[in-house]
Amino acid sequence: NIEVGKSIFMSSGSTGNPKIIPLTYSQINECYKNVCNGFLNNLVFKKIISFHDTSFVIILPFIFCLASKNQAALVACDIDAIKNPILKFISNLDKHTNHIIISVPSVYRIILKLIKNNFHKLISNGHIISCGEPLDKKLAKIINNAKPITFFNLYGSTEVAPWILYLNVKSYLKEFKMDDVIPPVLPAGIPLPNVFLKLNNEGELLVNSGSVFSGYAFQNNTENFIEINHRIFFKTGDLFQKEEENFFCRGNIF
Repeated sequence: NIEVGKSIFMSSGSTGNPKIIPLTYSQINECYKNVCNGFLNNLVFKKIISFHDTSFVIILPFIFCLASKNQAALVACDIDAIKNPILKFISNLDKHTNHIIISVPSVYRIILKLIKNNFHKLISNGHIISCGEPLDKKLAKIINNAKPITFFNLYGSTEVAPWILYLNVKSYLKEFKMDDVIPPVLPAGIPLPNVFLKLNNEGELLVNSGSVFSGYAFQNNTENFIEINHRIFFKTGDLFQKEEENFFCRGNIF
């Protein structure tokens, strides 16, 4: 039985096998506090723009944004536009300013193709968050050249409710004087506050935080966690490399 007081998320998981991921409210709240202390408290916005169905795990960050601003409003497609929410949004482009957008790189590429001439207007009026997929240099530069108010790259998974690493993309790109030395895929960044990371001998990312789930439902979780110096770390299944202060994702261990 799943305990009362837990939110249940379904995930295909890194191996492609469906998994049930129970998250307690306390774990979700810990991630919320980490995100707020990391960067969200510093952002000023009134609209939160969603292109995604609410079943997508990205719903947690949208909730974080709503909770962090007293007068924030979620702008999403209505049921009549569910088959093409991006086109629905584009038809109301002039109405959107002072906003935050959270989406995956593949969706940003679709938006760029659909509203190429107005992409700068959309981006320059908002705070941009990219997550869920690797952020490549080409897309990062296109978004950054559109001069967003802020621009962040986030890494995580449902198991960590859902973010543990963040990168201030504008600051990161500003460090490079020559374009050809920018990595082809940008780093996932640095740990959010109260997130503790380690790399094992294989380079797998291990994470300890109050936001980490307690284990998959109906599974033996012995292999998913490891104790190090009296701390329990979740084995993410992702391979990372640390260069100076930034963590770079190098693929999946499976």
